[in-house]
Amino acid sequence: MSAPIFVDTKVLIYAIDCADEKKQRAAFQWREVLWKSRRGRIGLQVVQEFYVNVLRKWPDTRDSARAEVRDLMEWNPVVVDPSLIELAWRLQDRYRFSFGDALIVAAAKSFHEKAGECQDFLSFCLPSFLFSSFSNCSH
Repeated sequence: MSAPIFVDTKVLIYAIDCADEKKQRAAFQWREVLWKSRRGRIGLQVVQEFYVNVLRKWPDTRDSARAEVRDLMEWNPVVVDPSLIELAWRLQDRYRFSFGDALIVAAAKSFHEKAGECQDFLSFCLPSFLFSSFSNCSH
């Protein structure tokens, strides 16, 4: 089996958002592959951002958003703890990310270090140079 792929919030949102058909198609296809292969990984920050943003964009979808969150919990999200916050701050300072983006990257790095896998990061907006190798992000 191939290594897991850590997924950014926007990928999950684009998969259900028909505003940009090209992004929706790409995100939906990735989401399907990750579900079928059981390779998708996320952080709890991604789950929270997904839920908040879906309800902000489509307020009448609370039940389906909650169902999707329940499904995403099968990906065993990385939990935010004090060490993850410290790492996120270091990444935020080094790369000038928003704190939310730094927390997502920190969760991916943490999963990679603990599990010894998760070589890839799927994102529509974060710089790809960070995710070809986590060796550039020192603890």
